[in-house]
Amino acid sequence: MKRLLLLIILTSYLTSFAQNEKNDLLKEVLNKLEIDKADCFDQLITHHDFGKETLFVIPTINEEGDGYAILNNNIILINNQNHEIIGKFQKNNDLYTDAVRLDKIEIDSSLFRISNSKSAFKLIFSYSNNNKPNPYYSVSMSLFINEKESLLRILKEYDIETIYGETDTNCQGEFEKHTKQFQIIENSSRQFPEIRVLDSIRNFRISQNCKMELVQTKITTDTLRFQVKEYKYAM
Repeated sequence: MKRLLLLIILTSYLTSFAQNEKNDLLKEVLNKLEIDKADCFDQLITHHDFGKETLFVIPTINEEGDGYAILNNNIILINNQNHEIIGKFQKNNDLYTDAVRLDKIEIDSSLFRISNSKSAFKLIFSYSNNNKPNPYYSVSMSLFINEKESLLRILKEYDIETIYGETDTNCQGEFEKHTKQFQIIENSSRQFPEIRVLDSIRNFRISQNCKMELVQTKITTDTLRFQVKEYKYAM
């Protein structure tokens, strides 16, 4: 029992220590960027430690009103040893939260492999509305690569999961769900190979007694191709 208690205390201490370290690093980053902490949209700030480097996402408020906010996007890659900025993406008016609410931004712990020599950071954005008759939920993904101290966005908030439908505001309703998977087309000789997108679509209905019935499923295919002039992927 004493060992278990000691383990719990030690784990709690280490977690608290790590969090304090990241809070200190965040303050240092804000200092370097000359961003006032009061201008940050705190609930969406996030970070992930990749070992030698830490990636921060720091949205700041450009405009805020009743039920909406327009945010500037600051994505910063930090060297964990010397705390120098080694990659940066900053764009004004880049994020919006309104009737369709931006609930969460996450940094995926795994990198997206584009080729044997190139990988990208994955940012995941979760959106939803608060509309019972017409519920909506989506998850989208952005990809960033670090080149010459710049984080370049090669894919912007591409939907990887969406659910929407119409309901009687209780249980009964009809819905459509899209779930997308990416496949790198390996035989491409391009620096940025084409990406095949498989969209699994499920239509289902929910009865008055809250039982789900699958109506139909199908899979469609699209291809993302790299647009050299714009330096990003697009259909």
